[in-house]
Amino acid sequence: LLRASEYHVKWSFDRISRKVSDKINTCADKLNACVHEILRDRQFTKGSKNNIDWELTKQNIEYALYNGNDIQSVIVGLPFKMPTILKCENCKADLSEVGFLLQLYEFCQVLELLIKKYIAPDWTMKAKFLIVTDGQRFKDMIGIDDAEISSYHQSINQWIKWLSLDCRIE
Repeated sequence: LLRASEYHVKWSFDRISRKVSDKINTCADKLNACVHEILRDRQFTKGSKNNIDWELTKQNIEYALYNGNDIQSVIVGLPFKMPTILKCENCKADLSEVGFLLQLYEFCQVLELLIKKYIAPDWTMKAKFLIVTDGQRFKDMIGIDDAEISSYHQSINQWIKWLSLDCRIE
């Protein structure tokens, strides 16, 4: 999984980097070009691009770079394992969740590579994701209990540790 993920990071970076290089030739704002290309890429953003506050995103990244901070993002996801006989027999994370975690990790790595190539070659910090889960909110509606939610979260955390993603995902 990690070897495939590393290959995918390289492939995604090369592909997005070519687009950024083309854009930089027509606009002076390198950060804007990087942010737009990675957030518009179908690999990383599948929903509406109208929901992205482009200026705020750019300002937050500029602030992190200027102050030598990590770039921190928050995503709501992975609230609970939907109990269905077709998908699972228990409430533990499976490879679909692992794929999501790796996708977040790959996004972080590609963003870091773009920043180091085009904007701040000496930046040594990381891009990170905090996953906020809201399974407690929906547990009664779908008929799962606190123990199942806890077990699910523990299994997600175990995958994060097994794959050594904890430097970028929490």
